[in-house]
Formats: sequence, structure tokens, C-alpha cells
Amino acid sequence: MFYTGLCSVTFRELSPQAIVEATVKAQIDAIEWGGDVHVPPGDAVLAAEVRRMTESAGLRVSSYGSYYRAGCFHGAEADFEAVLVSARSLGAPIIRVWAGDKGAAETDETRFRAIVEDVQLMAARAEALGIDIAFEYHGNTLTDTPESALRLLGEVNRANVRCYWQSDNMRNVMDEIEAIGRLTPYLAHVHVFHYNGGHQKPLAEGREEWNRYIRAFEGQSRDFYLLLEFVRGGSVDQLVRDAATLKALVNGAASSDAVLDF
Repeated sequence: MFYTGLCSVTFRELSPQAIVEATVKAQIDAIEWGGDVHVPPGDAVLAAEVRRMTESAGLRVSSYGSYYRAGCFHGAEADFEAVLVSARSLGAPIIRVWAGDKGAAETDETRFRAIVEDVQLMAARAEALGIDIAFEYHGNTLTDTPESALRLLGEVNRANVRCYWQSDNMRNVMDEIEAIGRLTPYLAHVHVFHYNGGHQKPLAEGREEWNRYIRAFEGQSRDFYLLLEFVRGGSVDQLVRDAATLKALVNGAASSDAVLDF
């Protein structure tokens, strides 16, 4: 089943309470709380307070969007134990992580193995707390193509390690749908946005593509979230409009004239 949500990084300048209020206004289901601003790693007290305000508003915590980069053992972002502390206190069922800091073609075998081993250790620690790990599906990491993502997932080979998906406007729609089909067994959540010509656009302008993407996810057996990530102009009003488009798509109303954006 599909649920809808918002990535808090969409509004880094807003307080957690303001983000909760925006999410309620948009009438969507959940928030992925980011670890860079709103719920920093290791601050269990703040994470618990953010969880309280989220749940008190009738919302769910879909996930914890960390900036931990597997296999990169330097700096504060390398402290996975701190990430776990916040995720647990936040009540997040999934921690989003990054698969290294270079694309698959630039990552040698030694580095690849170090990333795999790090993820396996992370997965074991998270599993003990009932938490899943999921890779950001992103350029300049080991999930920059479906092939590299599947290789990494296969080598890690842990039941609680999965992968996000997001569109890449450098690929055509049919290639994206093929990628969805291949990644579906590992799917955690989806980041939803629409770019055209390198510019953020209203989701309504990507209605046709996103209708096809969402239908491609229908074979997924797990519940997952379609998380709005970034909106044109960083506007809460735009979030409300994009959320209306997303809900119409999820409800099979992609061709409805009621979903417009001016």
C-alpha cells in the first residue's frame, strides 16, 4: 500500500513544529526527518520531542534521513552509533544512509568491500533494534545505477537492508520503469519530485511520468511511502499543491482536471 509523506529537508529553514504544521496542512501521512538540521545524530532528547510532536499531530515517522556514508570513516558523520541513538528515540523504522562517496565506476574493489562490510555491521546493529537500513538512490554513490545498486544489495545480503528510489531526469521514462521493476524487491521508500531542464517544477507538470512510475510500484508487497522531497520555491503553498497531485496519482486520478497547478 502507498502512503504519502514529506522529507523535512524540503524546508531546512523551518522548525520541526512548523514542518509538522505544513505536513498537516498538506494532508499527507508522514515525515522523513533529516539528520542534518532537524534531528541531529546523537541528540536523543530532541529526537524524542520531534517524535512526540509528529505523533501528536496524527502523523507517522516514516524514516530517519541520515547523512551517514558507509565506508567513510572520518568526521562526525561517520558515527553510526549516534545515528542509531536518534533513530531509536525518533521511532524511525528505517534509517536512510549513503553508499559511499563515489560512483560505482570510480570505486575500486578494496573500497567496495569496505563499504559492504560497514553496511553489514550497521545492519546487524540496527536489526537488534528492529530498524531497517536503506540506501539513498543517488549519483556519486554505489547506487548510481540499477546495476550497481543491485550488486551492492546482493553483496550485503541482509534482510533488513533495502534501497530507496528516485527519478533521474537524465534517464528516459522507460529506463526508469525498468529500474523500478528490478529494484522493487528491495524497495524501501520513494523520493518524489519533478525537475525539468535542471529546474524544480510543480509535480503536476510531471503527472504523466509519475503516474507511470507509481503504477510500476503496484507489485510491491510491502507498504511504503512516497515522500515529497523539495518543492518549487521552497513554498508551503506549493507543498500543498504537490501533495494534492500526489494523492490524486495514488488514488488513480492522474488524468483528473481537478489537479492543476498555476
